[in-house]
Amino acid sequence: MKITKSQLRRIISEEVRYNSVPIYLRAKPCPDYAFEHSHVTNVLGIKLPLNESYPYSPAIQRKIIQEQLLFEGFFGDLLQKGKDKLISAAEGVKKFGKEAWSILQGFYLAVKDGAAKSLAGSIAKKAINKFFSPIYAALKWLATKLPNWNMPTFASMAEKGLDLLDKMKDKLNSIEGWKAVAMHSGVAIGLQWLWNKIGDWIDALKEMVGGNFKAAMGLGENDGGSEDVSKIEEIKEWLKGTAKEALTGLIGGEFIKKIAALTAETSVAGWWTAAKKAGEGAQLVIDALGAATQRFINRHTVKLEMPAEEQNESTHRGKIMKITKRRLRRIILETMADTYQSHTLEPAVGDAIVNVNPSCKHVGSRGIVVSVEDLPDDSGKTVDYHCTNSGNNWSKGDVLTKTLDQLAPLAVDKN
Repeated sequence: MKITKSQLRRIISEEVRYNSVPIYLRAKPCPDYAFEHSHVTNVLGIKLPLNESYPYSPAIQRKIIQEQLLFEGFFGDLLQKGKDKLISAAEGVKKFGKEAWSILQGFYLAVKDGAAKSLAGSIAKKAINKFFSPIYAALKWLATKLPNWNMPTFASMAEKGLDLLDKMKDKLNSIEGWKAVAMHSGVAIGLQWLWNKIGDWIDALKEMVGGNFKAAMGLGENDGGSEDVSKIEEIKEWLKGTAKEALTGLIGGEFIKKIAALTAETSVAGWWTAAKKAGEGAQLVIDALGAATQRFINRHTVKLEMPAEEQNESTHRGKIMKITKRRLRRIILETMADTYQSHTLEPAVGDAIVNVNPSCKHVGSRGIVVSVEDLPDDSGKTVDYHCTNSGNNWSKGDVLTKTLDQLAPLAVDKN
């Protein structure tokens, strides 16, 4: 058969990569870009340990494949069959509706460009913070003041609300990649719904305390005279008649259920249906997310209008080559040059290796493996090698010891 050099490299890479992956995860191999560091961290949202670098350990490889399959499954409804490309706008509008298509394609374009963190931040700024901040400030004021005003029930409800919002904030800050976009979107829709329920109550409370919850923390603390006493009694009476319903709207469970229903969806079609249900119609969803997603659509439109050579898309085909056994051996060695990993591909005594760790003072040292030793707790392996060259920090004949991830096979022709 005829085969290009790049095709051969890809075949070899896939075979080496999937050697340690269970069969059930190999049924649908991931594209090469799925293992690129930027895709793994920015799109899939996987936090790589400091000791992980490509080629990844079998456990990380499995996680990457699993997360990639979830990612492809979630956005699959937006893509052309068998292609990593959006369906046409006409088909998208027909399939999802104009409002949904605008938001959903914005999701995908942002995530695919590695800008999930940016979109999540935009959603937080435009759709979350404007509701989260005033609600949180009101609850903080209630939780601080009401215990001293002999209103422990409402104070406890306010504390529960603060705890709920704190946990939500921690979750938003801990999740990354495309799931961060889904999570931020769910919270934005939930908060928009909640504000429609209790926003007027929050605004009314804020006005009663003087227009600033932080400044009102001192209400009743100092000798404000009869004016402070009168104000406090007025607020207490108002709270007795309104606080239970408003605070129940936050901590009663419906708010969290709406967010949970959105984050549990496994496809964009299901997500849109759940979003409309949570927001009691499409308009609330559009209000919550439309502005945040539009700029990514605009960015993509500008990119499509650029000359083809500026769109970072290569149109060059690989050259067909006739290959000898010697050249094939060299290509295999080059392809496997960064693929040492414990339990999968390891050097043997007598193999020629090279130190490829740019942070190591012995980088560039070459040698012959004299022993391979296990690290404690099955945490990896070390290699002792007899140096065959000299450098600034080592001499020919030295025996160096390095962890497996710092070493790569040294291509040596064996004619």
